[in-house]
Amino acid sequence: MKQIECDPVCGFMIRSHDTDEVKKIATEHAKSVHKMKVSDSDMESKMKTVEMKMM
Repeated sequence: MKQIECDPVCGFMIRSHDTDEVKKIATEHAKSVHKMKVSDSDMESKMKTVEMKMM
């Protein structure tokens, strides 16, 4: 599972098994909410692999 989180003040977080989906949604968030232009490599550097725990 891949994840990108925004600043805690913002609270945005995207998590998915699809790396491209995570990058796309996070890039759209950065552009629309924060007026930032970011590259795929910027997003890849912010992306973390997270483990989902089953209950």
